[in-house]
Amino acid sequence: MSDILSMLYAHIETAENGEKGLETYRVFHEKHQRYFDIVISDILMPVCDGISMSKHILEINPDQEIIIISAQGDSTGFIEMINMGISHFLPKPIQDTHLFNVLYQTGKRLAILREKALMEAKIHQLNKKLEEQITALEKLAREDSLTGVANRRYFYERGDILLKESKKKGSSLFIVVLDIDVFKQINDTYGHIVGDHVIKLTANTLNNITDDQSFLGRVGGDEFMLFFQDQPLSKILEKMQNVQQTINQEHTIKGKSLHFTVSMGISQLKQGDKTLDDMIHRADQNLYKAKESGRNRIVY
Repeated sequence: MSDILSMLYAHIETAENGEKGLETYRVFHEKHQRYFDIVISDILMPVCDGISMSKHILEINPDQEIIIISAQGDSTGFIEMINMGISHFLPKPIQDTHLFNVLYQTGKRLAILREKALMEAKIHQLNKKLEEQITALEKLAREDSLTGVANRRYFYERGDILLKESKKKGSSLFIVVLDIDVFKQINDTYGHIVGDHVIKLTANTLNNITDDQSFLGRVGGDEFMLFFQDQPLSKILEKMQNVQQTINQEHTIKGKSLHFTVSMGISQLKQGDKTLDDMIHRADQNLYKAKESGRNRIVY
C-alpha cells in the first residue's frame, strides 16, 4: 500500500496499529501545522482498532478524509463509521482500480475544499481591504483635510447629539466660537502657505486642551468651534485663556517671524434653545463684541 501511494503522494507515514497511527497523526500536525490529506486504515488492528482511531482523528479534524479497509463480509462497525462521516470503504483483497477510484474521488473533494478555502481567504482579504477603504472614506468625510480636526459637517452632527444629550440629562453645554484676528492680513502679507501653517498651529493648540468632555471642529477658513459638556465655565475660561497665551507670542513659520492673536465668543445652552444655531448665534454675537472691543479677547 505504501509503495502504491508513494506514486501519488509526496509524503507517506505508516503505523502498525491505531494507537501509533493516532500518535503519528498528532506529531505530523504539530510539526507541519497541517493535516494529512488521507488516512487509510484497517478496521481490525491490535491495541486500538480503526474505528476508535478514526473517531479520535475526527475529533481533532472533523474534515479529515478517511478510507477504511475491511475483509469481505466483515460489516463490524459499518453503521457507526457511516454515522461518524466515513464514506470510503475498500474491501479486501484490494483491487488497484477500486483503490485508484476511491483516491480519485477523495482527491476531487480535497481539491474542492482547498479551492473553497482559497476563495474564502481571498474574499476575507477583499472584505478587509474594503473595510479599510470605507474607514478611510469615513475619515475623509469627517475630518478637515488641513488640520485633521472635525470638519464643519461632522462638527454640526456631533453638536446636535451633544445638545440632545445635555437637554435630556440636564447637564451644561458651552460652545466657543474662535477665529484668528486679521487673518486676511496674514495671508496677504506672508502668503497662503504661511496662512495654512497659522491655521494648523491654532488647531494644534486647541486640540491640546480638548478631552472626553470637549469636541473641536474647524467650521470655516480661520474659524473654529469647541463644545464643552458638563464642565464649569471657570474651567472653560481657564483653558481658553491658556490658548490665547500660547498663541499670543512670536512664532517662526517657514523662516518668517510673525505674531498673531485670536478672539473668542462663548455661549451656554439655555432652556429655550431648540437648535444648535440658537447657541451658535449668541456665541457669534459675543465674538463680534470681542472683535469690536479690540480683539484678542474672550466674551461670554
